[in-house]
Amino acid sequence: MSLVNRYNFLRWDDGEAAVSIEADLPTGYNIDPSRCDYRPLLVTGEAMRFYINALNGLDIISTPDLNVLNLVNAETGAVVVSDVATLQQHQFIDGTGATVKTYYAEVVIDSTVPVGRYVFEVRSSGNVLLLQSNQIRVVSSNYLTNSCLCKFAHDRYFYGINYQDLAGFYQQFRLNINETDNQFESDKEVYNEITTGKQRTYNNFMKQLKKAETYYFDKYAHEAAAIMFQHDELYINLKRYTAKDVYKISYDQRSKIMKGECELYLEEFASANRCDGADNLSTS
Repeated sequence: MSLVNRYNFLRWDDGEAAVSIEADLPTGYNIDPSRCDYRPLLVTGEAMRFYINALNGLDIISTPDLNVLNLVNAETGAVVVSDVATLQQHQFIDGTGATVKTYYAEVVIDSTVPVGRYVFEVRSSGNVLLLQSNQIRVVSSNYLTNSCLCKFAHDRYFYGINYQDLAGFYQQFRLNINETDNQFESDKEVYNEITTGKQRTYNNFMKQLKKAETYYFDKYAHEAAAIMFQHDELYINLKRYTAKDVYKISYDQRSKIMKGECELYLEEFASANRCDGADNLSTS
């Protein structure tokens, strides 16, 4: 299969055989390519917003208003919801002057869709399969304890997505992410008091640092996670975060599936707990 887009949680395939001599660096473990535990979650009434960020564009979809986005049962191949969302075309000029056509959509399902594994399909008006996504999971219970709603956007062109042309647009996925550590950092400005010789804090910029762990992602989902955490606007369960450093994958030679982690600053804590010396003291 030929992967249309990379660096995204919802990948699409055009159904053609890929001919390539490219290979990943060996990890020392024979990973089973048929094993894939990674699937974004889709919940009744909660939007999944995705962008098909094909870096060279998608000319195979010439008339998006005549195409349909279907939700298909991954096991039976049956169409569960026909035309589940409107496929929006985004056309822009890239840095080389070439015209790039890409697509995005917002999907919301109702309670009639049963729990299970599904894929999205883009089909032409003549019912020709143009694109098929990786699998997603429709869930109805216990998802709040082991998943997070991730919403992210940027202020300019960023990894195949020209966000600056899409006012108010952001990607949104429910992903298996949990917190494994919670620490605090302090950036203090101190001085020695002349009368007592004691050290006093003048300014203190406290930060709350959380470690987010992804599990269990395949290699393409790890790429998407690494980029998601670097977006200018990142909300996880409606709280805004900023990445401290780069995303790291926790390799385990004994396992066929891997976790990743990224340290994140919780922005609301830094804003609410900023100590700025006498400037913040009340004069009343």
